[in-house]
Amino acid sequence: MSVVFEDSSSSASGDEAPHVGLRWDGWETTARTSADTLDNIQLDILEKTGQALNLFLMTLGRETMY
Repeated sequence: MSVVFEDSSSSASGDEAPHVGLRWDGWETTARTSADTLDNIQLDILEKTGQALNLFLMTLGRETMY
């Protein structure tokens, strides 16, 4: 899981609205290529990614100080 804060103007700073990206080893092998199709989605990785995102959102939802 990665969180990227953009280096842009203060009105569009990443501190106000961070971009959260989910990545795993090997994701870039087929990303944005002709092999990037629904048939090539690995369901076990998709499930683990969903579980990680779920845990992240539950943790974020209970935090009161940022």
